[in-house]
Amino acid sequence: MDIKNNLKSKLDNKKIVIANNDQFINNHLDNTRDRSLDSSKFRESFSVVGRHVLQTAIASIMYKTKTEIPPIFIPVLRAGVAGLDLDLQKLTSAQTYFVGMHRNILDAKLAPTVYYDDIPQCENQNQQVFVIDPMLATGNSLLYVVYRLQELGYKNITIVSILSAPEGILNIQQTLQDIAPELDIKIIVAAIDDCLDGKDYIVPGLGDAGDRYFGENKLEWLVTFANDLRLIANDCQYRDIMSALTDVHHAKIIREYK
Repeated sequence: MDIKNNLKSKLDNKKIVIANNDQFINNHLDNTRDRSLDSSKFRESFSVVGRHVLQTAIASIMYKTKTEIPPIFIPVLRAGVAGLDLDLQKLTSAQTYFVGMHRNILDAKLAPTVYYDDIPQCENQNQQVFVIDPMLATGNSLLYVVYRLQELGYKNITIVSILSAPEGILNIQQTLQDIAPELDIKIIVAAIDDCLDGKDYIVPGLGDAGDRYFGENKLEWLVTFANDLRLIANDCQYRDIMSALTDVHHAKIIREYK
């Protein structure tokens, strides 16, 4: 058995839903993998797939449990903003909070650096939480969010991603089985790719989702991101996130030019 199949054979498939049983969605997923696709077309296809995965998650969890408690959506910044559809946010009367983090600049396997987190204390343990992070690579960022949710009292957590690597899913499932077996964690994803490369990027993947969605220009992407964030965040969240993200962005520029 090759490494890819060996990894996938270790996954707990009862807790995973693959949301790509539609040729229309598969076509858009294939589009996102095309590195020659321009930014506007990538955004269109990425949004179509992201909306479908989130709809699948809501149908799988909210409608089956028949709960009337509004869910919580937690996009992981920055690419998570691209995965949250405004219409679904309104339709479900969801509360939306944010976690902002970036990879450790020295070692991607280390814990991510968190620059924003406004998740409140849980008031109802039956409330469903959807954590939106389009690219599930190592799983370390999502583990931070799950730990944080557990600390705040949440128990029903669903991870919503577009692409994942088997290593990342296995990391999440095995770690939580050892540390927090009481948590009900489900993963909804459009596709499980082959593996991670030496830099912990998903293979074959689709490249850097944030750069391709918002743009690679180090100044202009902040404007694009801000426009999208404005649609789903309240005024206080928008101001605080942009302030924190601008500080992070400036710190990166300073490091690069030292």
